[in-house]
Amino acid sequence: MSEPITLPPPRRYLPAASGRYQVRPGLSRLHSTNTGSAVEHCLFQLDGQFARYRAGKLTARADSLTKYVSPSALPAASALPVAAYLSRLLADEHPEYFALDRRGGAGYTLTCHLSAERLHLGSDFALRAVDAPEGVFPAYTCAWDALACQVQEDLCLVEVTATGDNHVHALHVCLPNHWAPAHMLGQDFSRVHAAVPHMDRINTHASRLLSLPQDGSAFVRFAWGVATDERLNHHPDPPADAIATDWRGRCFNRSNPRLFVRTERQTLSAIPDTRLILFTIRTYLDDVATYTPEERWSLADAIESMSEAAAAYKGLSGDRQTIVDWLRHG
Repeated sequence: MSEPITLPPPRRYLPAASGRYQVRPGLSRLHSTNTGSAVEHCLFQLDGQFARYRAGKLTARADSLTKYVSPSALPAASALPVAAYLSRLLADEHPEYFALDRRGGAGYTLTCHLSAERLHLGSDFALRAVDAPEGVFPAYTCAWDALACQVQEDLCLVEVTATGDNHVHALHVCLPNHWAPAHMLGQDFSRVHAAVPHMDRINTHASRLLSLPQDGSAFVRFAWGVATDERLNHHPDPPADAIATDWRGRCFNRSNPRLFVRTERQTLSAIPDTRLILFTIRTYLDDVATYTPEERWSLADAIESMSEAAAAYKGLSGDRQTIVDWLRHG
């Protein structure tokens, strides 16, 4: 019998520690962000919350594959390099959880210890078969779909043309934060972020930002907001059996206060031999009840520093002052 897999606890980030809310690129080279653990060098971070994130992805896919995965299968020209890159990266970054083995001339098998699945890939890295003891419904549509369900990050591919134009090539986003992934397919960087206040200062540099990973480097940045629940999936169109107000997760109750900082660790890297940029989004939820008084005060300052437009976008228009007072004085 194999030994049970022990995963580390989730990373803890404090993006509001400065006491200021800012919208800026904030990109750092991934290999230079080490804080004492090799996990900070990795595109994919795996931890003790893996089962919860995977369950969230599978639930979203079962609700409506087209809401979260668009297109349902990658175009042939990008399918091979993307699947090859992801398969090799998982085995390289996390050999304790993934093993990529060559099956002679028949292709490859990626053994995924966390999901207990084995993905059988052709020599072109197309998905040929899946050994899945627990079953997957709906069945994986392609290697892109299957590989995205082995990690806790949501994935997006952006294509950058020879002229510098860009558009969203594909998405596998099952845990969105109040946006609809399918609506973003084919949109450029500026339109994708059009609803975000103060993004104009980043949009003007979109072409340069998307060109940065093309020298083989990977980059990381952080974004954050607050929520009143621990739900990972906040698609703006809730499932038919959900209560819309509960699903939204933006209703602060001072008599029974619950508040979570929702941090997104976002990375940018280039898919080799393509014009594709892989954008990953890893969501972290930290209960403010675990914050120190100093951390609560910094969070209050950061929320208070938001412009009216930013507060509205973050769902704080009606509750901002109540939340700030509670953070400072309980």
